[in-house]
Order: sequence, then C-alpha cells, then structure tokens
Amino acid sequence: MLKKALIHVSALGLLFLLLASSIGMGLLYYANRDLPDHSSLLNYTPPLLTRMFSSDGKLLGEHAQEKRIFIPYKHIPSSLVHAFLAAEDQNFFYHKGIDPGSIIRAAVMNILSTSKRPGGASTITQQVARNFFLSNELSVSRKLKEAILAIRIENTLPKEKILEIYLNQIFLGNRAYGVAAAGLRYFNKPLEQLTIPEVAFLAGLPKAPSTYNPKRNYDLALQRRNWVLERLWKTHLISKKDLKTYQATPITLAERNASEIVNADYFEETVRQELLENMGSNAFYREGLFIKTSLDTHLQSICDDVLDSAILRLDKTHGWRGPLKNINKVASDPENSKRWQKTIKKIRPTYLPESWEIAIVTHLEPTYVNIVTQRANGLIHIDNMKWAGAPLKNGEIGPSISSPSEALNVGDIICVAHLQNEAYSLEQIPLISGGMVVMDPHTGRVLALKGGFSFQKSQFNRATQAMRQCGSSIKPFIYLSGIENGVKPTDIYVDEPIEIDVGPGQDLWTPTNFLDQHMGEMTVRQALTSSNNIITIRVAQDAGVKNIAKLLKRLNILDNPPPYLSLALGAGETTVYRMTSAFSALANGGKKILPTVVDWVQDKDGEIIFKHDTRNNSALKSEVFDQDNIPILGDNRKQLIKPVHTYMLTSMMQSAIENSVAKTAYVPDQIVAGKSGTSNDSKDAWFLGYSANLVVGVYLGYDTPKNMGKYATGGWLAAPVFKNFMSKALEKEPKTPFKVPANAKLYRANKNTGQPTTSNDPDAIWEISENNTPQPTPQPTPENTPENTPETTPENPPKLETPGIF
Repeated sequence: MLKKALIHVSALGLLFLLLASSIGMGLLYYANRDLPDHSSLLNYTPPLLTRMFSSDGKLLGEHAQEKRIFIPYKHIPSSLVHAFLAAEDQNFFYHKGIDPGSIIRAAVMNILSTSKRPGGASTITQQVARNFFLSNELSVSRKLKEAILAIRIENTLPKEKILEIYLNQIFLGNRAYGVAAAGLRYFNKPLEQLTIPEVAFLAGLPKAPSTYNPKRNYDLALQRRNWVLERLWKTHLISKKDLKTYQATPITLAERNASEIVNADYFEETVRQELLENMGSNAFYREGLFIKTSLDTHLQSICDDVLDSAILRLDKTHGWRGPLKNINKVASDPENSKRWQKTIKKIRPTYLPESWEIAIVTHLEPTYVNIVTQRANGLIHIDNMKWAGAPLKNGEIGPSISSPSEALNVGDIICVAHLQNEAYSLEQIPLISGGMVVMDPHTGRVLALKGGFSFQKSQFNRATQAMRQCGSSIKPFIYLSGIENGVKPTDIYVDEPIEIDVGPGQDLWTPTNFLDQHMGEMTVRQALTSSNNIITIRVAQDAGVKNIAKLLKRLNILDNPPPYLSLALGAGETTVYRMTSAFSALANGGKKILPTVVDWVQDKDGEIIFKHDTRNNSALKSEVFDQDNIPILGDNRKQLIKPVHTYMLTSMMQSAIENSVAKTAYVPDQIVAGKSGTSNDSKDAWFLGYSANLVVGVYLGYDTPKNMGKYATGGWLAAPVFKNFMSKALEKEPKTPFKVPANAKLYRANKNTGQPTTSNDPDAIWEISENNTPQPTPQPTPENTPENTPETTPENPPKLETPGIF
C-alpha cells in the first residue's frame, strides 16, 4: 500500500516537474524569441556632449540630446568604480550576468516588505541590458528577457567594457548622463579630483536621481550617500575612522565659477546655426565635439555694456509707456509692505533683465515715490525718473516730467534697478533694439557679436538676420568705385540742386542733402567728410552704377544690387554682419576675408575636423629656427581692391571722424576711420568704423522700422557706441597708424582746392595718389621756398578743419 502511494507521489512529482519544465521552457522560448541583438554593444557609441569655448578657453555653451562626456574605463578612478560596485553590484566581477544570491535576498525582502513596488536584484549587466534594449515595465517576461540578455552580454564583452558602458550611460540627474558629466554638474570637477564622499554621492544616485538631489531633498541625499560609504567600509575599502570622517562631511555642490563661463547667447546661437548647417544635427548634438570659437571675452563684455546702455538710453528718450499693470487695492493699504511683497512674489513677468526688480508704488511725493520690492522698501527720486515723459510723437521727443505723479500712480507695478542704499531708478523694457559686430579685419574672426538687448526676450539676431537700409554708411563704397574708375580725392565737384531722369513715365528724382543746404564747390575728400548727398550721386554717375553694383556684390554687401543711383544713398538692404565684413576689406588693404565664429572643431578623439585658417603651417613644425630659416605663413587671401585705393578711402574716413564738430566717433589717442549711416525717416542708425586691427559695426532701430525721432542719425546715435567701445577696447593698445601701401605717394595739397601746395600753406593737408600718377609741381610763395619745404612722410595726414555732418 505504501509502495503504491510512493509510486503515485513520485508520478505526481514527475508530472509537476515536467509541467514546471514545460512552463519554464515556454517562458524561456517566449522571452527569447524576439530579443534584440546584444552584439551592438560591441560598437557602443553613446550620444556625447558638444562643448563650445571662447578663444581664451572659457566655457561658452553645452549642447546635447543627453549631456554626456565619454570616459574610457582605464581613465575612470578606481575609487569611483568601487563606490558604484558597493552600491549597485558588489559581486559584479564574480557572477555571469545574474546574481542568484541577490535574487533570493530580494525575494525574501519583497515578501516581508509592505512596499507596493518590489525591490530589484538587477546586476549592473542586467541594468545595461534594460537601459539599452528593454523598457522599465514591471513584469516577469521583462525580467526573464533582462536575465537572458545579461548572460549573453557577459559572454560577449569583458567585465571592464560592461562597466565602461554602464558608467558612461547611466542617468544621474541634473541633466547629466554618465559619471564624467555628473562630476562636472554637481562638483565642477573632473573625475580624478573627486573625493571619496563625492564619488559615494554619485554612486547613490542611480536608484532615484531626483529623490536624492541635495537641492530637493538634502537629508535623503545625505542618508543615501552615507549608506554607500557604509557599504565601502563593509567591503573593507575604507577604514572605520575614514567612515566616520566621510559621513560627517556635508554635501557641497559647486556653483560654476562665473569667470569660467561666458554669457554670449547671440554669439553662441550663431555658432550653433553655422555648425548645424555645415555638419548636421547628428554630429552637433551626439558626437561630442570640442569647438574653439573666435570669441574674445573681454571685447564681448565691452560690446554688451556699450550696446545695452545705448539701447536703454535711446529708448528712454522716447518717453514712458506706462506700468506693467496697476493694483488699485494698494491705495487703501499702502503701509502694509509685507502684503505687497507677497504680491510681488506672485508676479511673473515674461522677461526681466538680471539686475532689475519688480516694484509696487505705495506713495507719491512731490520729489520722489515710495516703492516696495520683493526684498526691501525703497524710493525713486525725481532725478532718476525725469525721462518718463510723453512718448515720441511725429518724430518729436516729449518734455521731461517735473513731478512723479505725471508718470506714476499708487499701485503701479513697475521695473526698477537698485542704485545704492534705498535708492532705485525707474526702468522699462526697451522696444528699440540693435546689433553689433566686432571683427578682426585680417582674418575675419568675429571677436564679439550681440544681436539685441536680450536673447531671453527675443532670439532674433539683429546683427546677422536684420535686413536694413544702411543709409550713408554705403557711401565709402560709392567713392571707392569712383576711385577705381578715375576719381581722385582732390577732384572738385559742385554741390547744387540736381534733377535726375530715372526713366520713362517716372517723376524726376530730386535728391537733397540732410539739412537741405548746398555748399558749392568742394573736393571729393570734403564731400565724404561732410556726407554730402549731391556730390555722392555725382561721383556715382561718374563711376557708373553698374560698376558700383559689381563692387557691392564683390564685397558681399548685397547679393544682387539693382543698378540704380539710389544705391548711392543706401537704398539697398543688408546686415551689420555683412557690412562689418566689407569694411574689413578697407581696413586690411583690400583683401577678401571670410567672416567666421569658429576657429576649429575637434571630434571626440581629438582630431581636427574643421579649421578656419587653411594656410599651410608645416613651416612652423621645423625643429630649427634661425635667421636663415625663418618660418613664413603664406597669405591665401584674394586681393579684391588695390591697397592704395583702400588707403585713400581710409584717409578720407579718418578725416570724417577727426573733423566732425560733435566728435561723436572720435577716439582720443587712437587712429580710427569710419562712416555713419541713417536710413529714410530716421528709421535706422548705423556706424561702421575701424582701427588698424579692429572693425566694429553698429545698428540701432525698431524691429518694425519706424521713425526714431527728428535728427535721430547714425552720427548722433550709433557713432557714440563705436566711440565708447573703441575707447575701452584700445585703452591699453598703442596708437597704430594705418599701413601705407608701397605704391602710395603722399603730397601736400590745399584742402579747399585740392591743388598741390607747400608746407607753409595754412590750408595744407596730406593727400594721396598712386606713384604712377603725375603731380604738378607746387609754386613756392615768398613765405615758403623749396629749401624749407620738408619732404618727410607723415605718420598720418593732419586734421581737416571742415565740419563734418554724419
């Protein structure tokens, strides 16, 4: 009987085993039938972080789909490896993909736990399998697939490679993927500089990066970090004494040093757009490029300061546009500062400059107003809000206010800037904007670029994208075309009313000068100096509009300029970027340059894959340098204009700056040349200017062009920006003259007649001609004989005395 019972039990047991085996085989078959190909890990290439740097090595920006910096296993510190193994998989180097002991422990703990989510027992290899090939779905089939893939991965890859993949792939919060990016994000350190408490903190993050973020849950983050440290002690990797010391160490996250980061949003976006166009989004966002840009952080800082100041100053001349809104309840409870501070905290303006604050007006007094900001009480004195008068009307600027009540009411929500102590100034977000470009004329490297008052407010780049009429800033190229076609700086033209037949069925064109005045006879130099419209048109007629159109296209100012005389007065539309590039050709002696914001690009392996300077530099690699073996870099720039012609034009524009009555572009103790421009109805204000080694372009105007006010010219609005910039940029630079071409002949000429003269002539200036152009011999006067007429060549022509109007 017992034997028969044993037979039945054995049969049932065998049946159960067969059934369990069948189910197991079925599950394995089901889990195995559609598993992905794990061998792709052999060629693991994760998406990497692309980083941009300024020319002096400061971080400009980071771009990636996943912010990751790849670190080979051999360069990952052992302390970090040990910390992650202690926290995630202490038997990693001993199992074959799955850890049965950990599975049993996890199963027991899950039975005893009241948690709704079961605890895992996944090895690092299983996590790699899940992260690359599976989802986070909680199911038996997923765990089976994970285990199978882990075993296959272990049979395919060495342990070190699996760890390398894991430590570079894992998400560690704060937008950081991989341990290298996390080390920079949390502590601003490379991996080799991390302390034991810091690597323990990183090792505690994979379980729940957001939960263990110290900024969100410091106590939980500290507990988790200390648990990892305890695991290191239990595995005999640190001593008991070290454990206590490390656990007592606070988690101190590093803020990035402001001196190491550059805020140049418009420049950075220009770089991004250029590389996306040339390399594609996959390379830019995934391949870990190292980009060395042309940005000069010192010049960018000056550019930001002078352009923002000019925009704010100009916008204020157009009057007060009113508060953001008004809270009428303030009038009935003005003394309740705490209440209004709470109100301010709830206000979320769409944009606010970093140094500004939101404030509520609580009291109006005859000479000041009381305000409440989010952090303090303060006041605005009438002197710091006088500008808040009536808005611009018909081109006329309204009067300043004499009492705060003319602009503000109790309960007004306004923008303010803190001055000192309790004093604030009234501010408003400007509607006027502009663009500015600073360029090296010899290489085309863009050293600074600003495309508006705030990138946060508007990403439209007014330096590279805003097509505007450039007004009189085009005139140097009209005169250059004239010079190329036989016009000389000393030629005499007559400034008088003019009528031009522009074609059948069209009214006669009757252009006028800016002030509608006529000055009679003057030289070409005087005409450019005073920005005379009539003579510019006369020169354009002699040069030929087709020749002018070709020159403008040659210098990339306009793509397809129409051959019309109106081009002579700036009717064509272009950008500050293109104009600055064209003026660079005037500054460098007529050579073509290709403007660029990128010096070179390295790939993740350190190979140069793009370089702006394409010259052959093999001569620099010589091991011996002596007088007989001096390395010379070739000049592959194309000559677009004769150097002597650009020098003539530079001399004329130097006169324009030095002889302006208002001196709005004159830079003391420096030698500069340039030209302003103003479009019709004062809608756009320009200035383009340069020294021997720096070219600057400035544009100011509304995004939707409209009149900026009577006499709102480039000379009054944009030229001071150039002056302020150059004064700071060249502050420590020597006074450098423009290079005189070898075939240029300097001689004395009378500034009014253009005729050669002698040194004692009170109206004598230095003039330029080509060597092959014969010059009449000046006649000596009783006060001036050939014996006392020196023939030395000057550093620069002396100043003219004729007032210039920009």
